[in-house]
Amino acid sequence: MIEGSAEPEYVVRPRGALAHSEQAFQSSNSVPPRAAVPFRVPDSQLYRQLKQQLQRGTNELQLAPSAPSLATSLSLSALTSFIGLNNLDGIEPPDTQIAAGPTNLLEMVNLETRILTKTGATVSTQTLNSFFGLASTIRSFDPKVRFDPISSRWFAVLISENGTSDATSTSGQWNLLVSTSSDPTGSFVVYRLPSVTSSFPSFPAIGISDDKIVLTANAYSCSPNCSAAAYLGNEFLVLNKAELLSGATVHFNHFDPDADSTTFTIQPAQSLSSTSTLFMASVAFPSSTFIRIWSVDGVPAVLPGVTVNSTTLGISTLSTPPQAVQQGSGILIDTLDNRLLDAVYRDGSLWMSANSACIPSGDTLTRSCIRLIEV
Repeated sequence: MIEGSAEPEYVVRPRGALAHSEQAFQSSNSVPPRAAVPFRVPDSQLYRQLKQQLQRGTNELQLAPSAPSLATSLSLSALTSFIGLNNLDGIEPPDTQIAAGPTNLLEMVNLETRILTKTGATVSTQTLNSFFGLASTIRSFDPKVRFDPISSRWFAVLISENGTSDATSTSGQWNLLVSTSSDPTGSFVVYRLPSVTSSFPSFPAIGISDDKIVLTANAYSCSPNCSAAAYLGNEFLVLNKAELLSGATVHFNHFDPDADSTTFTIQPAQSLSSTSTLFMASVAFPSSTFIRIWSVDGVPAVLPGVTVNSTTLGISTLSTPPQAVQQGSGILIDTLDNRLLDAVYRDGSLWMSANSACIPSGDTLTRSCIRLIEV
């Protein structure tokens, strides 16, 4: 564990301002397709082989006229719907993120962010780098955004590299935004939080409890550069929430990438009911029969300090799914892998979600399925 602190920077958002039009953004953005989004899994060759093995079953699914339809079995209907951000520059994956506050939605994808009303009206649109106060030449990716109903504040995180390409970058950092109110069009405080030397964080997540914020990431080696990154394990930061909310210098504890790299992508929980313990979870890649649960207690710079404990529980096999079909198109959706994608704590239960491979009841083919796990 490494103790540290980070100074705040202030970023002001003019209410109702459009930083650029969609057309101007599309024509003026100089980021080449996919260059801003490194492809990061623990073993990319194994991942692609696994996807190829599952691809045949997915193609058969496209041709099966009797494939079951969820639309025929659900009676839910949307109150309203509207179009969100488009994948303007071919950045893949878009890493779509959205959070809802009292009156607004805040959506982020790789390259840009948008504030909307809850009826879908655009309030403002900006590039991600502009929103996070980064120079346009800096490579950034993997945004995450959360609204914390306990503090009525917005939290967002973005990863940035210290070079203009994988070949020139030797490390990376978390960029954490904290709003000064419940209004996302107002001011934010941004904190720059470096990863360990010669490594960079990827696929970050935000955990929130009563007294702390946790940022997690998959750590990759960048020695001598990031063009041939090797997976090091999970790393995370524990930050003093009260200091973040006051816009002060924030104290944090950095937990280095763990020596046990069997788990991939720690998801810290957003707490929707009061708790000082922040819970986190992770599973193995590319298939797992267990889930590891962490509990984080204490606050940096406040005695007795931060303590972390973990336990391992057995689960039914959670496997990497095949690519998914989409209605009206022959283009398949890359479903990523079996990593946990979200975690929420509420009233004594920890809920986690993931993609998984399964054969639904009454079916014969392997599908891409939603998996929910409650502890």
